[in-house]
Amino acid sequence: MPQPLRYSKKPKVIFKKHMHINPNIFRAYDIRGVVGEDITSEVAERIGYAYGTYLVENNPAKSLHVVVGRDNRPHGIKLSEAFRRGVSASGIQVFDLGESPSPFLYYTVIAGDFDGGVNITASHNPSHYNGFKFVGEGAHSIYGEEIQKIREIAERDFDKSEDAGIPMEDDFWKMYSDTLISKIKLNKKLKVIVDNAGGVSTGRYTEIIRKIGTEAIELYPQADGNFPYHQPDPVVENNLADLKKRVVAEKADIGIALDGDGDRILIITNSGQFVDANQIMILLGKHLLKSGDTLVYTVSCSSVVEEEMRKISVKTEMVPVGHSFVEAKMRETKALFGGEQSGHFFVQKNYYSYDDALFTALNILEMLATSDKTLDEMILEVPKRVSSPERRLACPDDRKFEIVDAITNDFAEYNYRCNTMDGIRVDMPDGSWIGIRASNTSPCISVICEATSATRLAEIEKEVDTILQKYPEIELKK
Repeated sequence: MPQPLRYSKKPKVIFKKHMHINPNIFRAYDIRGVVGEDITSEVAERIGYAYGTYLVENNPAKSLHVVVGRDNRPHGIKLSEAFRRGVSASGIQVFDLGESPSPFLYYTVIAGDFDGGVNITASHNPSHYNGFKFVGEGAHSIYGEEIQKIREIAERDFDKSEDAGIPMEDDFWKMYSDTLISKIKLNKKLKVIVDNAGGVSTGRYTEIIRKIGTEAIELYPQADGNFPYHQPDPVVENNLADLKKRVVAEKADIGIALDGDGDRILIITNSGQFVDANQIMILLGKHLLKSGDTLVYTVSCSSVVEEEMRKISVKTEMVPVGHSFVEAKMRETKALFGGEQSGHFFVQKNYYSYDDALFTALNILEMLATSDKTLDEMILEVPKRVSSPERRLACPDDRKFEIVDAITNDFAEYNYRCNTMDGIRVDMPDGSWIGIRASNTSPCISVICEATSATRLAEIEKEVDTILQKYPEIELKK
């Protein structure tokens, strides 16, 4: 376990005036915006102060300490320094973790007994974005209305600190690595191609995958936070073209794709086929869960997830889109596994309650190693619906929620069964469904359609486009 943490001197403070911050960057479960426009060093300092003050106001009788990490986007260093100065100004001791995949930061919060932690990252967004992911004690996500409380504090006057905290002294990475390796056993050696997209997990994740007994090959060995290889979003199948080719060329058993901060995962089969998050959820659900257990999934997931879990007597709980909502429902229901369509997975069986793409990857490899089937053969056993890739249609941040509300009213007139938990999910009698919601991480509207046949899918998509065309603010494209 780590040694007791040491504290630095009380920070020197300078009075700082009120400033305006774009409210649209405060999203449902994190903060994200364009660097130089929405996110500047001054804004980062304000948000750091607000986060620290939020923790102090919720823990008035406790001496607090937090840890701050960042992904490898080039502007992350200055934003981290400014953010840590803001945290110091709130009276909290802050420690610098440096470059950190988000799951590693969450682990450090728990292992180091920190009162909270923040990773400075924009996850799968392009390199000109950055942002902040907040957790509190126990690495539990801070989201929803609590993020709006942080926004309100950020708009106050405050004292600026010249103290940006101190670096970490304990080797938490070794602790994290040893913990993961100790939980996974492979019955046979697998050949794995790993695509970290040049993100902060480059090399580090591949090393751990190699240490559990695989032949692991890094697709892009050079880390680069500008993401020159492809955008760091594994959900978009076109981003994984190189990974598909390399898996086939190397005759690998599996390809693993991660996002920019290493907390989302998608996979490629041995023949180079893309495996979506719904299929991963079903395979891992069957591998990890038994009768009476609970799986948590989101309103954007395929109806096949619930159908397949019902076959093995596993209960399901649906929540709004967002990893924070999955985590909260898992705590509430004591679920052992959960996930969402964007590739966030929570393997709480024999692990912690946060989403960890690396631990998910290791469990997938363990599942594959215990089977006499290839990944291609396993996927063939998963019932398949016909679906179109998620469409992310540009729509202004200040209008997208209002427009989705209007679209919800449009669909209600059709007398379909509508779930308005998060935007609208329209379930049709034949098992087809439509999901339309405002993105919580970018200025766009998400559209997902799933049907029982290609012909039916075309009919549904035409119906959706007829409604979307009523709203000129939506940039329609396939």
